[in-house]
Amino acid sequence: MTATPTGHTNMDESLKRLRERIAKQIAEREATLVSMRESATLARTNHDRERILLTLAVLDEELAGWKKIAARVEQAVLFEPRNHRAIRMPAMR
Repeated sequence: MTATPTGHTNMDESLKRLRERIAKQIAEREATLVSMRESATLARTNHDRERILLTLAVLDEELAGWKKIAARVEQAVLFEPRNHRAIRMPAMR
């Protein structure tokens, strides 16, 4: 680990970027879910409503996965600071 001119290590910067990426993914999915829920309540047919609700279920599951990753990162940082790079990230979409 080398220190940057600001006193941060490369690992600190890497961790900061990782946290930012995860936070961005969570925020994007939460925003999508809000809009999808509104669409479900406004759907004109049962078929449309069912399709939207199915999509919501998938997105909810994906959001839960991102939140688990965020929790794992925080746990790794608190208890295993050297191992945070070993956390597997899901494919970015």
